[in-house]
Amino acid sequence: MGGDNFRAGDADYQLDDLNSSLLRIGARLNNRSGRNNYYCGLAWDYEFDGESNGTVSAAGLKADIRKADIGGSSMMAEAGWKLEATKDSPWDVNLSVRAYAGQHKGIGGNVVVGYHF
Repeated sequence: MGGDNFRAGDADYQLDDLNSSLLRIGARLNNRSGRNNYYCGLAWDYEFDGESNGTVSAAGLKADIRKADIGGSSMMAEAGWKLEATKDSPWDVNLSVRAYAGQHKGIGGNVVVGYHF
């Protein structure tokens, strides 16, 4: 991920590039029934070298920003449902949710609705 420079108030910020590699091992179970496809999965990941540095300058003074470290282990769980379009019903729907615990924390989801012409 590329670095960035920006100004906030009277301070100038310079953020260095972030280089990282991610290893993910997991499994997903699928259950298809007609147009419906249900799935759930679990995964473990490890992020290597996820460190970022930067500096802040204001009033002629310059200081290092505390380094950010996003490296480490995380667990991810996901579940979803997909309704596939057919010739008789051109609508498709995809609902999914993911949750993270460990170094990466959070929950998110997607809702996608489509119509095929």
